[in-house]
Amino acid sequence: MTEIYLIRHGEAEGNVFRRLHGQYDSLLMPLGHRQADCVKRRFADIRIDACFSSDLTRASLTAQAIYVPKGLSLHRDPVFREVDVGAWEDLPYGYLDHFEPEQMWNFNHNPPIWRAEGAETFDTYTQRFLAGMERAAQAYDGGTIAIFSHGAVIRGTLLRLFYWGRPEDLPYSDNAGVSKLRYDHGTFTADFLNDNSHLPQELSTFARQKWWRAGGQRTSINLYYQPLTGAAPKGLTLPEQAAELCLVGILGDAPVAVVSLGKAQAAVGTILGMDVLPEQAGKGFSDQLLGCAFSHFRRLGCDALEAAPGRYPDDILNRYGFDPQTRRRNISTKCYTWGDDRAQI
Repeated sequence: MTEIYLIRHGEAEGNVFRRLHGQYDSLLMPLGHRQADCVKRRFADIRIDACFSSDLTRASLTAQAIYVPKGLSLHRDPVFREVDVGAWEDLPYGYLDHFEPEQMWNFNHNPPIWRAEGAETFDTYTQRFLAGMERAAQAYDGGTIAIFSHGAVIRGTLLRLFYWGRPEDLPYSDNAGVSKLRYDHGTFTADFLNDNSHLPQELSTFARQKWWRAGGQRTSINLYYQPLTGAAPKGLTLPEQAAELCLVGILGDAPVAVVSLGKAQAAVGTILGMDVLPEQAGKGFSDQLLGCAFSHFRRLGCDALEAAPGRYPDDILNRYGFDPQTRRRNISTKCYTWGDDRAQI
């Protein structure tokens, strides 16, 4: 018999930028690192014989909470990746809510019937995950292993194992949530699922997100974007410097925010400015605008972002670690090494 801890990665870009990141490689956000530290404390006195992870950066970074303090190597394996969402990769949730509402509902509430162009099916991703988990369990028979992975693929796997035909009964997992399974001669059983008791409320992603609760309205929090071709929408201000790309954030049918992006030079992308309607301040829309910059400049091959001088809403630069002198921050997922390197969180 093997004990298996399944651990969802900490809060990452897709969670705060409100973009669908399946196998798109992204970073942990500041809260995600703090959540990982809570995982580290939870497992301080629990024996772990081997640590596995998705090879995507956000999961591997979270895995440092266990493999580093316990002196283990990290077994990174694409079998534990998030669902490949095909043509939906890196699309804003607001776009999918607005233009693909039926399939977006299926993705969140009835994954066995969800479909997207070029995406894995439910059978494909749950079977690959189960096969990888079974191999890992068999390799450490009699021991305890930890597997760091992602919300949708973990949810689908638990649904297949324990809640088949009853997706509405399976609780969602918080970022850095923990499930404990047992594997014995081909059979999986569960001790507990999606526990976040190690996270204080102020560090819980779910404590801030209401959409997943009964009656929650995703469309009230998720923007989609249109290129700006004329003057700024009423109530919004553009920077004086001409932009290479200016995107207007749309909530429902109303423009509520704008972000202006400059040229990419020497692998650094420039944010010229952003603005949110005063009555919409503090609702996370500035975070979503920052997500547009991450997405745009990564596609252009940039490793860093720089924010031009100016006023930015919701203290966005400080909250996401822009250096106060250079006004820059890293956006690259290529700067980490794993396994025996064991760099601390």
